[in-house]
Amino acid sequence: MTQTGSRIFPQFLRLGVGLFLGKLCLLGVHFLAARFLPLADYGLFALLFSVNVLLYFAFGAEQSTVVAREVAHAPQHTRRIVREAMFMHAGVILLLALLWLFFLLPQGSSLTILTGGLLSWLGMEWLLSGPKAALRAQGHAGLESLAYLGPRLALLVFAPLGILVFGLSGLGLAFLLASITGLLAGWKLAAPRLDLGSLADLPPFSSLWQRFQGGLLLAGASLLATAYARQDQLLLGLFKNTESVGLYAACASIMLGLAFIPQVLSMIWLPHWAASPRQQDRRLLQRSLLGMALLGLLVGLPFWFWADSLLDHLFHLSHGEGVLRWLVVAEVLNMANYTFGVFLRARGEDKAILRALLGGFLLNLALNLVMIPLFAATGAAITTLVSYGFVLLLQGRYAVQMVKTGKVRRDSDLRF
Repeated sequence: MTQTGSRIFPQFLRLGVGLFLGKLCLLGVHFLAARFLPLADYGLFALLFSVNVLLYFAFGAEQSTVVAREVAHAPQHTRRIVREAMFMHAGVILLLALLWLFFLLPQGSSLTILTGGLLSWLGMEWLLSGPKAALRAQGHAGLESLAYLGPRLALLVFAPLGILVFGLSGLGLAFLLASITGLLAGWKLAAPRLDLGSLADLPPFSSLWQRFQGGLLLAGASLLATAYARQDQLLLGLFKNTESVGLYAACASIMLGLAFIPQVLSMIWLPHWAASPRQQDRRLLQRSLLGMALLGLLVGLPFWFWADSLLDHLFHLSHGEGVLRWLVVAEVLNMANYTFGVFLRARGEDKAILRALLGGFLLNLALNLVMIPLFAATGAAITTLVSYGFVLLLQGRYAVQMVKTGKVRRDSDLRF
């Protein structure tokens, strides 16, 4: 276990620094938008950014999981794997760009510019998700860290001027400029190390179609995972107003500092667990859960006790500390969810994850329909906590079955 820790800790440190600083940059952009834009405009930006996150996780984050797993098993095929992922993403980006050109560009409003900037950001994230995952699987966590940090640092540089001069439109332009910067820098970092060759060499259509089909299940799982965390803002906008969305989004943006820990660890654990023998599953899972629990308490307690001060100093909000405290508890539970989810993914149990997330999504949707009209943002935060706990129980049950029997029983949901 000491040898395992000595291999994982340097990667965690190199990747963690970049992700932490990147989260701080995004957090800074949220702070600027909340401070200098009307709360309703910030709520609109938060809604569109939530949709952006949903789309990224559907076709980007989960495909990076596939790429990392495949490269860990067959490093000699890295070039083929990464190029197929990039061209598949390019096709989806082209489709979304055409929809934007036909339906939003003719309007010529600030909303058009903002959505265009967010779309360019989404395209950059999708295109670089495969190369970054391959770098991580090959032990180049520091380079992935730089590729992640670069566009977020550029966004933090461009956003203040854009927001102060052009408002919501300027924020969209900042996302556009940061996307171009990040794409160029990320390709320059990844291409020489992965020997990606020229983009003019198109992979066979059959291999692209096969990869797209294989990613649909993971896309569904990821959409559910992100939707049951992000649908709160969408439903708040539907039942209440964008100011309620702005309050909830302000609290959720503070959680970025807590969420980066399980994200970094899960990205590093996946290729390690995928290559480790099954005899080590019980020990690895126990140690990982214990570490996540200690980290969650250590980082979550300051957020809990200083919730009112954080909201006052960062957003000039005199209310909402209850929302933030509920979200803190929910995020601590979600850290254990990350652990179970990575373990099940590493063992190829994607369908088990999909079933757990489907249950959490349906529960969250049903509770939100009741809680949001009654308690607004506080109700949405409580619902998030309950749904995270439910998914934790399901994924924990699946993980225990994997450790004991080597597979997940298909009737386990009914038994549960």
